[in-house]
Amino acid sequence: MNLLHLMKSKFSLIVIFFTVSFISLLGIYQFKEKTYGFVSEKKLKDFSLKNLDEKNFRINSLKGNSVFLYFGYTNCKRYCPNSLKLLKKLADSLKENDVRFVFISIDSNRDKTEELTKLKKNFDERFIPLYGDENEVKQIAKEFSILYEEDKTNENELSISHSSRIFLISKDQEKYLIYPDNFFDLPKILEDYRYINNSSNH
Repeated sequence: MNLLHLMKSKFSLIVIFFTVSFISLLGIYQFKEKTYGFVSEKKLKDFSLKNLDEKNFRINSLKGNSVFLYFGYTNCKRYCPNSLKLLKKLADSLKENDVRFVFISIDSNRDKTEELTKLKKNFDERFIPLYGDENEVKQIAKEFSILYEEDKTNENELSISHSSRIFLISKDQEKYLIYPDNFFDLPKILEDYRYINNSSNH
């Protein structure tokens, strides 16, 4: 297989992958004029993964806190860096103690406590990295319509193609918003943060 054919095949796979991902997004989320992000039509289900203390951590233990949630992996060079930068900006802008930033690793083979501890150093104590075995993470990702798979076209480097979305979960965990890749307007996300929490109190 020549190089040009390999590049075309890889590009076609990426296009198909993200087309399916976007269609699934449209099927589950509905855009509302009041918010910058998409509003979920699904109710959040509780789940449990391991935290840095290697103990089970349930998402419903964060009720009473707003939660920004992201699926990624520590060695990601394509999507995660920009999304993590946005989460850092959000963390710097929101000094409240009742907001958490949860990172779920989709790289079950490599991301363990050591790698995730290094990532946490870029944030404060409100940042919560979680990990689990492949089947656990895939099931949770499926609930959020997150697709991912290993990209095996480069034999020298393992990478994972994945949906890149940030979720904002309300304090009562009755609803959540979604920000696809490139929805990086910080002021508008902060407006959503205030809106979703005010509406949760009514």
